[in-house]
Amino acid sequence: MLIVDEDHRIILANGAFEEVVPDAVGKYCPQAVHGSNEPIPECPLEEAVLMNKNVAEREVYDPSGKWFISAVYRTGLTLKGKRLFIHTLHDITEKKLYEQKLKKLNRLLEEVLILTEGISEEKDINTIAKEVAETLSRIYGGSKVLLEINGEKREVKKGELRENITLIDHRNHGSVALELNGNLSEEEVQIIHTFACTLSTIIEKMRLEEERRALMEKTRDNVYQMAVLVDHIRNPLTAIALEAERLGSNKILENVERINNVVKKLEDGWIESEKIWNMLKKSWER
Repeated sequence: MLIVDEDHRIILANGAFEEVVPDAVGKYCPQAVHGSNEPIPECPLEEAVLMNKNVAEREVYDPSGKWFISAVYRTGLTLKGKRLFIHTLHDITEKKLYEQKLKKLNRLLEEVLILTEGISEEKDINTIAKEVAETLSRIYGGSKVLLEINGEKREVKKGELRENITLIDHRNHGSVALELNGNLSEEEVQIIHTFACTLSTIIEKMRLEEERRALMEKTRDNVYQMAVLVDHIRNPLTAIALEAERLGSNKILENVERINNVVKKLEDGWIESEKIWNMLKKSWER
């Protein structure tokens, strides 16, 4: 803590300040503290004096990596016609770092939520890999996304991956591996890992959709083949029945009737299968 006059002259200094700047009393504050021959732009004393304020506070970043609240309070006292002010400096580095961490986490959450919503209905794994890589690269400066579905791998890299990377690997339904620049905080890792789990579920859904599509196509082909088979049996059977009637062969006609009954059951099964396939198709397309 200091007491300074309106011309930035140090009038009094407490022990803590004297340890940092010995023999500070009587010195020009900007020169003693900042090595400057004039007030720095962040100096709150300039604001207090020029705008006649009782209190003025400024956030100041120090090149050492620390943040401070630099504040001056007018005392109502004067010395040699100069107004006096109490000048304090409070270390807020921990608070600022926490705020920056929260800001980064909020941005990450927002980006991931938007990304998840966008790819949840996507049908193309290449597009998904590209969008994920682009989003994570915007946040971390570089990323690599590796997705695997049905034994096929899709890899997309965006930006520059430096030596110091964080790997998040999730293998449950679908395989997801993400590489990101930097050492992520525990909270960031949790968010990205949750996203990887969601992405894995989306990939598994795509795999199941592919299997269901293949099954539907196979079922459709089987129904069609049943219809063809009925026709292929019934057409020559009709010709046999006509020939048997011409020859007057009751034995052949009896066997034709037996075969025709079997064909009728096959035809009924085909009709029922077609109804079931149409119901499945409608349900799948919803």
